[in-house]
Amino acid sequence: RDAETGEEVWVNTLDRKFTKLYSEYVIERQNKFIKEARAMNLDLVQIDAGKSYVEPLVKFFKMRERRFR
Repeated sequence: RDAETGEEVWVNTLDRKFTKLYSEYVIERQNKFIKEARAMNLDLVQIDAGKSYVEPLVKFFKMRERRFR
C-alpha cells in the first residue's frame, strides 16, 4: 500500500523477470545514494538487518577515530 495515495499494487514475486528488474532497480538506487552521499562527504556504514550491527558500527567508529586524530 502506497503511504501517500493508499494505492495497492500486487506483484507476482515468483516471476523471475519481475524479481530481476526489481533487484536491478534497488541496486541502481543504492548506487545513486552512495554516490550522492560521497559527493557530500558523508560517512556511510552498511548494516545488514539479518546480522549483528555491533561489528560494522565498531569498525565505523574506529575508522572515524583514526581519521580525526
